[in-house]
This record gives sequence, C-alpha cells and structure tokens, in this order.
Amino acid sequence: MEEWALCAVLGIGSIQDIKKRQVGWPVILAGLAGAFVFWFRGPAGAGAEEFFLGLIPGAGLAGLAVFSRQAVGFGDALMVAVMGLYTGIRQVWAELMTAGILALAAALILLVIFKKGKKYELPFLPFLLAAHLIMLCI
Repeated sequence: MEEWALCAVLGIGSIQDIKKRQVGWPVILAGLAGAFVFWFRGPAGAGAEEFFLGLIPGAGLAGLAVFSRQAVGFGDALMVAVMGLYTGIRQVWAELMTAGILALAAALILLVIFKKGKKYELPFLPFLLAAHLIMLCI
C-alpha cells in the first residue's frame, strides 16, 4: 500500500512539475505525512535508523540544489527525501539512478531530434515516478 501512496504523491507532484516547473509544499507535506503514518502504523520492518537513512540522498540533492543555484530543483530534492522515507536508502538510490538515466535519454532526444537548447528545463519528478514504477515491476 505504501508503494501506491508514493505513486500518488509522485504523480500529483509530476503534474505540478510539468505545468509549473515546481512542486508545491502541500504535495511534499502530504508525502512526508504519509511516510510517517506508514512508519508508525506498524510492522513494515524498518526501524528508525533505516527509515531516516532514506533521507540522505534527498539531503545530498538539496545540497546540489543550493550549490547549483536551483539547476536541480529544491522540490525535487525534497521529493527524493520523501521517497527515501517510503522506500529506504538502497531503493531510493536505485530509483534515483534509474531516473537519472531516463532523464539523460530524454534530454538527448530533446537536444538531437527536437533541437532544444542546453538551457531547456526538464522536469525531473516524472522521471522519478517512472523509475519508481519500473522498480515496482521488477
């Protein structure tokens, strides 16, 4: 059930990211609240240490957002942190790498075939959603 709740949060966030190139706080807060509810509710297996270790990739991405002057969006970093709370550190790393590969492929297609410039902003949350769905199918 947690996986589908995360899909819903990522789906709503993806729509916002595509339309506005930002993720709203209500979506991020709903994702955080859901993660804590699932964690407190019972025996999904992970203790506090594993639960909070899932925040590390999101924190790293937040640092990258600050140093890159938002070339990587802060909302994307917060959503990766939310994903880490739901899935744990190993799965979120795998999903982040998968999303990066998907985004790279899309960027190459946009550059080569559609002649978009290097400054074209590509929303990242849809790739995180796609990566999560791929991992659910594996």
